[in-house]
Amino acid sequence: SWGPILMPSDKVYSICITPDRTQWFGTDRGVARHIGSNTLEKWTIFNTGHGLVDNFVQSIAVDKMGKMWFGTKGGISVYDGTSWTSFTEKDGLNSNNVRCIAVDHDDVVWMGTDKGINSFCNGKFTSYQ
Repeated sequence: SWGPILMPSDKVYSICITPDRTQWFGTDRGVARHIGSNTLEKWTIFNTGHGLVDNFVQSIAVDKMGKMWFGTKGGISVYDGTSWTSFTEKDGLNSNNVRCIAVDHDDVVWMGTDKGINSFCNGKFTSYQ
C-alpha cells in the first residue's frame, strides 16, 4: 500500500522528469504523474481508460512543445496535457512493442522497437531496419 501516493503498480519500467519538474512513472498498469515537491500530494494515474494505447509503459520522453510520449507494448501514445493521440504499426511503426524513446535537439522523436528504429518528424514516421 502506497497510502496517498497513487501508483498503478509497484513495477516501474520508466521515469521521465520534465523541464517543469513534473515526474512521470511508467508501469505495467499505466502511468503515474506527480506534480510538485510534496510526495504525498498531486498524483494522477493515466491508463487505457484515459486514452493510453496500452497500459504496459516501457519508455517516456517529452518533446520541446511539452508533449509526453509513451512507448508501450501496444504502440505509442502522445499526451498534450488535454488529449491523447496514439500510433501503432498501421501508422508506420516497425512494431507496437516500443522499448525506448528519445527526442533530439531538432525535436525529432526517436523510438526503438523490437523490430528496428523509427523516427517521427513533421507528422510522419521513418523506418530504419
